[in-house]
Amino acid sequence: MQPLREKHQIIHVIGSLDLVQTLFADRLFDQLNLWNVDVVHSVRGRPSMIFDAKCKAASASGASPNADHYQILAYCTALGVPRAWLVYAGAGQPRSRRVLNMGVSAGSFSGTGGFAGAGG
Repeated sequence: MQPLREKHQIIHVIGSLDLVQTLFADRLFDQLNLWNVDVVHSVRGRPSMIFDAKCKAASASGASPNADHYQILAYCTALGVPRAWLVYAGAGQPRSRRVLNMGVSAGSFSGTGGFAGAGG
């Protein structure tokens, strides 16, 4: 692990608990950020869209709780991704929103609905 640390200034670990445990054991990290993103769609090896599944229904008006939007905004900001989808259970109308001054589009839809364009 130490040669890896000496060669690279920043190391991203995705999906390996064994490696994270080794980093902890050998004290080979400066900062550890843990994210649990449901689905990250990548194009040519780079994240391009996030899907966050919710085990709850959207409100009858189709509005999503602010906390859900803050969560996907944090994911988009951390991963440099411009588009995200909140996926809810149950019926509801698809909605699309643009986060001002952030360059992020967020869409939401329910399990029985279809996708509305979330910024392309």
